[in-house]
Amino acid sequence: MTAEFSHDERYNVTASGDRTPRVWLAADGQPVTPALKHRDRVLRAEFSPDDQWLLTASNDRTARIWEAQSGKLLHEFKHGASCNWATFDQQGQQVLTCSADETARVWDARTGQPKSPPLQHAGPVEGGGVSPDGRYVVTASRDHTPQIWESESGAKVTPPLTHFAGVNNACFTPDGRLV
Repeated sequence: MTAEFSHDERYNVTASGDRTPRVWLAADGQPVTPALKHRDRVLRAEFSPDDQWLLTASNDRTARIWEAQSGKLLHEFKHGASCNWATFDQQGQQVLTCSADETARVWDARTGQPKSPPLQHAGPVEGGGVSPDGRYVVTASRDHTPQIWESESGAKVTPPLTHFAGVNNACFTPDGRLV
């Protein structure tokens, strides 16, 4: 479960085992929205780069985008098992979701439609990130591999980067040249 500040540092979002992500004023801790609802524990919450939206990931098999100020649900991204991770790209145009159903997926943040086919691993996908230009994603799995993919076609860019145990997360460097 996470807690993160908005990019302008005016708000904080929390993810909780009580099935609710919540938005708070950073200055005094007062709630901004009513408690947002998932059907199971919320594992992750983050603001979009422009702080207009929230992205949440839950054990209820969904990731969701909400309006940050009103709490209105905009999009729901479904998986076959727990949604372990979700993150925006740097422009707020795409969402990467990672699931215990052994897949990750890239979605259009504005329409809620899939941009990629399921990115298949041989174990639960725990985390990942989007390259700064949005062209690639990296996923990390309990199958002992991070993998790099083209974000729209789902084509693998490199062979799997094998470890001796499960991989919890992976990301790109700020310039996008390295993972």
